[in-house]
Amino acid sequence: MKVRFLYMYRDAGNFKNFGEAYFENPHGFSLENLTEKIKSNLLEDLFFDAFAVGLPELFFEDYDDELDHDWHEFDRLEHLVDNNIGDDLQSISDFIEQLEAKRLT
Repeated sequence: MKVRFLYMYRDAGNFKNFGEAYFENPHGFSLENLTEKIKSNLLEDLFFDAFAVGLPELFFEDYDDELDHDWHEFDRLEHLVDNNIGDDLQSISDFIEQLEAKRLT
């Protein structure tokens, strides 16, 4: 089973860029269980550093380091229906360990 991790970047003007990443779920954990584990490793159950955990950053071209920030926001997990995604995906459990190791404080 594969899952889609949806996240976004919101700049100081409240403009948003959306992204997603795909993971294997070899242990078959429920989305609810995975979501709980993910949120427990995020700042305020929401924020994380995409670069630190190996996800593409979603900044806008006109990033202003005096107004904008580096934090991305977790949106949700979904079951992946499209089986055309490669089979060499990282485990969602390994990704959650990265979130824990790189947790924002």
